[in-house]
Amino acid sequence: MISDTDLVAIGELLQKTLEEAVKKVGRVNVVIAGRSGVGKSTLINEVFQGRLATTGQGRPVTTEIREYTKEGVPLTIFDTRGLELDRYAETLQQLEELVVARGRDADPMNHAHVAWLCISEESRRVEEGESKVADMFSHHGIPVIAVITKVRRDDGFRAEVQNLLPAARNVVRVRALGEEDDEGNVIPVSAAEASKEAAILEYLRRHGASFFQDLHDGIGGGYPGETLEALWSLVWKGLITNDGMA
Repeated sequence: MISDTDLVAIGELLQKTLEEAVKKVGRVNVVIAGRSGVGKSTLINEVFQGRLATTGQGRPVTTEIREYTKEGVPLTIFDTRGLELDRYAETLQQLEELVVARGRDADPMNHAHVAWLCISEESRRVEEGESKVADMFSHHGIPVIAVITKVRRDDGFRAEVQNLLPAARNVVRVRALGEEDDEGNVIPVSAAEASKEAAILEYLRRHGASFFQDLHDGIGGGYPGETLEALWSLVWKGLITNDGMA
């Protein structure tokens, strides 16, 4: 059975992403790429706590690229067509055109800030096309996070991905949907911070809008990244808004 500590919470993935850009421009734009069936839509739905990708609620940017946003969440995700061999060159060109076009915008808030390159752990391999996509993003100054999806057992695959994708700033393993393994053990959605989230809600109920440090100390301190992750999780669930932080 896979352990909780072997998984990266969806919130932690987003924390890594937000750290790349939010301090500079106030929001972050993510370009997500990967082969069809790798779980991009599931990941998008989990991020926004809804069925946006499943129901096609994203705004069309081109015939093959959709833009997903949610009110109150300082995040935009651009979902692209799968990296299939028969149309790979066309897809790579569209990805590059998207990055270049947004990079020319005078407002940095409209730039592409980070790329998530999704690779299924079930495949146990990194395709040449995926490597070229990572290199393209890196060439244009877009930080790349390799996201290993549908995780069960690592068995050294994360290290292999990091080795084969030197352009990736980080490699994280996520599971957006829980399921059972062959022995009937539940493979968890990445470790939940339910108790910390509850403590945050109670603190805000008692004290109202608060500075991060006051809130962090008020719920017992610890690693600040965990508090930040729990905060964003609550935002994505619609339980608090940015107004909750002074």
